[in-house]
Amino acid sequence: MKVLFNNMKTLIINAVAIIGMSALAVCAQQNEFSDYKNHQAIQRERFAAQSQAEFDRWSKKNEDDFKTFKKAIIKEWGEYISSSNRQWVEFSGDTKSCSIVDFAKGTVTIEVLLPRIDTAQSIIKSKLAGAIVRVLTSKGTVAAIPIKTQRSSDFAFTKPILSNQVVDSAGSTVAPENINAFANRTVETGAITAAPMPENADEKYVLTFPLAPDHLARRMAPFLPLVKKYCVKYDLDQAQVLAIMHTESYFNPLARSNENAIGLMQLVPEKGAYEALKFINDSAAAIPRAEYLYDPETNIELGCAYLYLLKTRAFGEVANKECRMYCSIAGYNTGSLNVAYAFIGQRNLAPAIIAINSINNSGEVYDRLVHNLPFVETRYYLENVVKRVPLYQQPLSF
Repeated sequence: MKVLFNNMKTLIINAVAIIGMSALAVCAQQNEFSDYKNHQAIQRERFAAQSQAEFDRWSKKNEDDFKTFKKAIIKEWGEYISSSNRQWVEFSGDTKSCSIVDFAKGTVTIEVLLPRIDTAQSIIKSKLAGAIVRVLTSKGTVAAIPIKTQRSSDFAFTKPILSNQVVDSAGSTVAPENINAFANRTVETGAITAAPMPENADEKYVLTFPLAPDHLARRMAPFLPLVKKYCVKYDLDQAQVLAIMHTESYFNPLARSNENAIGLMQLVPEKGAYEALKFINDSAAAIPRAEYLYDPETNIELGCAYLYLLKTRAFGEVANKECRMYCSIAGYNTGSLNVAYAFIGQRNLAPAIIAINSINNSGEVYDRLVHNLPFVETRYYLENVVKRVPLYQQPLSF
């Protein structure tokens, strides 16, 4: 009996020791995991700092290159017309011709510079025709800062920017086989004007022709499968995304605003684009450069991801679905804190959500945003997006 008791005692002591050792092991593992998480956090901070420094250097170089280019253009042309989210401006390689495509108005304006001795009609028409062919075949590669993708040195677009968006007088789409004929007919039938220029400067001649009547739909069509893909992935309403894209860029993949918002969904690299990229892949959350955002698929995915973050995180606690939609649309343009300001006069999201839920009336929430958002641009933006949503509800009605 004594032997049995001693054996049991030994077993109990061993079990307690094992349990103690296990507890110590668990504690050690927890400490090890905690150290690992801290290390990861430090690495992310270092990576973010390095990313910011690299982005700043890249931005500075681009800014310097652009200033040099702009200075040369002003010297030659007397002014500089910049691209924006609604128009694409491109100079020829020799900077003697310029094309201005206004995607909102649906027009293409061609300008050429000629020495005053070369003012014969045949020369003027020849130069204008050549400039028309250039813009209709351009892939956006002739710019102050050439637009490339993030992949090697490939240019962002495999087809001309205006592909399928111009028709001739018979209503036929202008394609590679009839571009020259279209250009020659346009200079023969179009109104060519001489623009005033400083004395002793070259002469400037201008010609404008329209895009196809349905140019917006034609320009949207190649991007529609991508929009569908990422609306499914991020549980978004396709009509809302298309209305945002329409308002942001008029489906111009070369869009770049004065605020450095880039591409189809007008993402600012260090703001919405960075937030979306962190959400998609935290380990690769460097501030994305312009060439990354000009890629249509990348731009659409990041834009959809950012809208998803607004819908589910920033405004996820807004109870009314339609109110949440209005807040997310406004937030896409101006940021969530400016949306908060429209309701409580402060850039503080938590109490703003409470205020929105206390209203719980989508019409009143919409009116508050339209009248109280701190920036007039965002008020018009919200109105335009909401007005355009029905255009993109199935079946597409334009």
